[in-house]
Amino acid sequence: PAGRRARVAGHSSRLARPRGQLHVVGPPGAQRGARGSAPGDVDVAALRRRPAMSARNEIKMALAPPEVLDYVRTMGSKKMALGWPSLAVLGFLGGAYISLGVLVASTVAGGMDDTKGSDPGLVTLVYAVLFTVGIIMVVEAGAELFTSSMLLAASAIWKDLSVSDLLKSWALFFASNFVGSLVVMGILADLGGLLDGPAGDFILETAIKKTSRNFGEVFVLGILANWLVCVAVWSSYAAKDVTGRAINVAVPVFAFVVLGGEHSVANMGILPAAWMVDEDEVTWREIWVDNLIPASLGNIVGGVTFVAVLYSYIFRNHAPPPKPSLERRPTGSRVDLTVVGAGTTAPLPAGELRTALGTGQANGEAKDP
Repeated sequence: PAGRRARVAGHSSRLARPRGQLHVVGPPGAQRGARGSAPGDVDVAALRRRPAMSARNEIKMALAPPEVLDYVRTMGSKKMALGWPSLAVLGFLGGAYISLGVLVASTVAGGMDDTKGSDPGLVTLVYAVLFTVGIIMVVEAGAELFTSSMLLAASAIWKDLSVSDLLKSWALFFASNFVGSLVVMGILADLGGLLDGPAGDFILETAIKKTSRNFGEVFVLGILANWLVCVAVWSSYAAKDVTGRAINVAVPVFAFVVLGGEHSVANMGILPAAWMVDEDEVTWREIWVDNLIPASLGNIVGGVTFVAVLYSYIFRNHAPPPKPSLERRPTGSRVDLTVVGAGTTAPLPAGELRTALGTGQANGEAKDP
């Protein structure tokens, strides 16, 4: 095309121009560049000197709480776009990952028999640290939990998700988490012989404590557990790197385990595994009536009320400013680009934009249309 021939013809003339000057093929009547250059010239040195052009000034290490809410409240429609079968598989993986974390923590803590009597706090510390393996896998690998799905209530509050879809997603994640937990504990752990040793004894001891509490205690500890779990997942959304997400999600989860919170998804793995170890000590009635039902109700209250509702209320008037970006609009054989922070639009071929701004100078990469 004529535009491409014009750029080829002008290649030698651009090479002869002074350092710091870049000739950009522009439309007739383009404004004169800096230093009295010809129409269509761009002062590259000036572009590089402008602080607003640097990506360093645009990149934030983490999202602020209002920005996290912006992400969470649009999360409902994004999840629904995956479809119910995909969400069911993600729920299966979520239950499996949490049970794997329980199994790892129980295997190590169960082998600390000599320490239990002299320093039980150390056993709790080790168990809590290793328990976070499961939630880190959920966040980093991608999975869904019934407990963290309480954050979808924010999507319903902001009308991004219908109440019926919210309730359906809770029911789907609860069921699929339970199946994933049973597969890990019933097939991998039990048939694999992992519950025959210290891990099985530790899980049984833990399950007896959980089923010995009354309804009110389990309900309140369920509120505590999922308040912290939802804060953990909320905080992980603020991080922009793998390490930040892992730390943000692990610390609150560590706290709820140390405090003895009742997390329904974790209990989906612990309690059936204890039944497999000794069905006389832990019955299915105790599993459901004495723990899973009150723990799940408490989890709903903790996650919805203390995270989704409160943050939606706090930032109810929050209107995020439009984020500057590198926009691409095809205009013939060129790419019309708005550079971050520049406030102006100039037609630049993709290669010349990268030459002008240098590596990392623009928040995005142009490509030929």
